[in-house]
Amino acid sequence: MNPVSNYDVFEVPADRADDVTHVMCEAFHDYPVMRYIVGADAVAYDDKLHALVDFFVQARYLDGSPVLAIESKGVMVAATTLTAPNPQEAPAELSRIREGVWAKLGAPARERYAGLCDIWGRFWLHEPHYHVNMIGVFSSHQGRGYARVLLDFIHSHSDARRDSRGTSLTTEKAANVTLYEHFGYQVTGYEKFGPDLETWGMFRKRETT
Repeated sequence: MNPVSNYDVFEVPADRADDVTHVMCEAFHDYPVMRYIVGADAVAYDDKLHALVDFFVQARYLDGSPVLAIESKGVMVAATTLTAPNPQEAPAELSRIREGVWAKLGAPARERYAGLCDIWGRFWLHEPHYHVNMIGVFSSHQGRGYARVLLDFIHSHSDARRDSRGTSLTTEKAANVTLYEHFGYQVTGYEKFGPDLETWGMFRKRETT
């Protein structure tokens, strides 16, 4: 994968997974879905959030999907984890990591996550495509176009692959829906999963020339 803008997007090697987790934990610290899964009032919230996010990041390395990032002055400030079209079957190691995470977060957190996965599964496009699992930017660097660069990068690779039908994602913030629609996404599903919590499934079709 090659850079497509003035920001250098690069594929992050597995030995820098901790840097990706650090970006995501900072960017998603108060994100509704993270607070919901972990528990907004959970004891040791930050530690539990780190365990959950690290599990999400490790899962992408273990199924062979790309993890992308941007650096500023040698520091990773933006990152995204993806599920690629036709990912590899995850090894048994992922199950070990998963069980360790839920042992730490507890059964109620696991049940809340499973319920969300059921909802997200109803949005899923059952054709090969890229799925944006997480895209995060340090709060100190938001508003500078990093997320757009990462999305443009993903879209260009999805458009170039004949086995990709497009790019999907979910969001739990209403304000993000309009933003993603600006990038060419359309809403494919919507559900509430709590008194004040809601999620949207969105999809951008592959552009062909």
